[in-house]
Amino acid sequence: TDWQRKFGVEGLGCVVTKLTGEASQDLKLLDSSHIVITTPEHWDMISRRWRTRKPVQQVSLFIADDLHLLNHPSVGATMEVCVSRMRYITSNLSAQASESGEAFKPCRIIGLAASISNANDLGGWMGAPVSSQFNFPTKI
Repeated sequence: TDWQRKFGVEGLGCVVTKLTGEASQDLKLLDSSHIVITTPEHWDMISRRWRTRKPVQQVSLFIADDLHLLNHPSVGATMEVCVSRMRYITSNLSAQASESGEAFKPCRIIGLAASISNANDLGGWMGAPVSSQFNFPTKI
């Protein structure tokens, strides 16, 4: 794949894997990979029990692509749940670390979308400060 070529052994030397939908295998892949490619459905399934799944808690960068599909009947709700859950996980782990005095590096969440009219609303929903929201309007 393009990700393998750019970021894998031939590129940056990262371990790039794709989740399969089978929980025990996916947890092993997640634990041993630098970059994980997955569908919203597979991420939803593996992140539901995040409290008992350390590899899910250790995700440091979550990129949600195709956010313009949030209104799509088949994937929109699942995509919304995945982004919301990652925000919740990060917030929860940050609060736990703060209470215990432990160092904590929060998961960065990046949302990518094609042309959308509500980019600022979407960024706000994702918890991104205005200074971290980037919208590149296209000229028609």
